[in-house]
Amino acid sequence: MSETSASLADIQPRKAPVQARSRARFETILETALALIMEQGSDTMSMREIATRAGISIASLYQYFPDKAAIIATLAERCFEEGRDYTEAVFAPVRDPVAFEHAVQTLAEGHFARLRDDPASLAIWRASQSDPRLQAQDDADEQAHTRIVSEALGRAAPHIAAEKRQHYARLMVSVLSNCIRTSVQHAPEEGRVALELCQRYVLTPSLNAFFSQNEEA
Repeated sequence: MSETSASLADIQPRKAPVQARSRARFETILETALALIMEQGSDTMSMREIATRAGISIASLYQYFPDKAAIIATLAERCFEEGRDYTEAVFAPVRDPVAFEHAVQTLAEGHFARLRDDPASLAIWRASQSDPRLQAQDDADEQAHTRIVSEALGRAAPHIAAEKRQHYARLMVSVLSNCIRTSVQHAPEEGRVALELCQRYVLTPSLNAFFSQNEEA
């Protein structure tokens, strides 16, 4: 098992709820934790506080989650899944370089708007930076986005070597992710300017340079 896989295994829920009552309690725990994260951040949030606010015993809480990192990871995975679905949908029609560049712009705008306009998503992302195991989950999500982008590059630029497409996809996803997350830390107008600068001076020139290659795989 890789180090990343081991880290992710540490932050899984202890059991998946099956019965309706258990599912309702599971969701109550998640909703309560999210409310606390949005109110005060994740650093000061405790398992006992979650249990008290949710109206359950601390023993019941531990039946579902080993620690608060596992709760944050469950919330984060739901956000990540929505993000991956969006990325898949944006890149699904891509068949040429022009469509790929348009998809990158759409992706940047969409993910930026989601973090900017949805306080819950932003709060969950900030909470996910608080533990190395949660950062491993973030890395795994970035790898999934890289796969989606790399596959789209394969359709848009099949003449470029697969290894180069993979490396570029990884770089592009990392740069775009950092750009979006940095931009949403600013006031709305400043964030918008930061995102536009990233697109104009980093993403667009790099895309032009990448697609200008003529090597065969």
